[in-house]
Amino acid sequence: MAVAAGRLGHPVHLLARFGTGPLAGNLRRHAELSGVDVGRSVQSADPVSLAVVGLAADGSADYGFHVLGAADWQWTDAEVAQAWPQGSQALHVGSISSWTAPGCGAIAGLAERLHADGSALVSVDPNIRVSLAEGFGNTADDVRARLDRLLAVADVVKVSAEDLAWLEPATTDLDEAAQRWADRGPGSSCSPTAGHRCGWPARADHCCGTRRRR
Repeated sequence: MAVAAGRLGHPVHLLARFGTGPLAGNLRRHAELSGVDVGRSVQSADPVSLAVVGLAADGSADYGFHVLGAADWQWTDAEVAQAWPQGSQALHVGSISSWTAPGCGAIAGLAERLHADGSALVSVDPNIRVSLAEGFGNTADDVRARLDRLLAVADVVKVSAEDLAWLEPATTDLDEAAQRWADRGPGSSCSPTAGHRCGWPARADHCCGTRRRR
């Protein structure tokens, strides 16, 4: 998200926890070359996480993750408070950091504060990886509960059809499930991918634009 906004010429900050190891410098440099401000990111002594992608027998993506003790999901309340650029108009969160303890609590706390004072639009993309959401110290119930906390304050939600099916295992209708999500929060919009799209308007007093967003 940050790289795309930066390449489009929009001011954007990446609030990341950069780790150590051979790939650490490449991650930071990739963001910087795309016009992303990484000055408020945290330099952690923890290792970077690593995802390895191959093809399964059916041609789908087959992921392997090395995330034990990694930097990205270990945010603290103090780090989040210091990293957030005052005056920014939008926050986008997602993936492992948004639903894995301990960092997910700090991230959710920021989203709740921004929602409460109406100072920034909150965007969420769960980006579930089942092997991490049902392992690595996580349980499916824990992950769903943590995401419920974010959905309650989200203005925009982007979710894949696969993620929605995992998060709403009893549903057989994506439109119905997406409407439930919109009803749960302050007026979220939902756009399942993989060939199926549905959406609901966000709150009238929040505008998701492309200018001056950080």
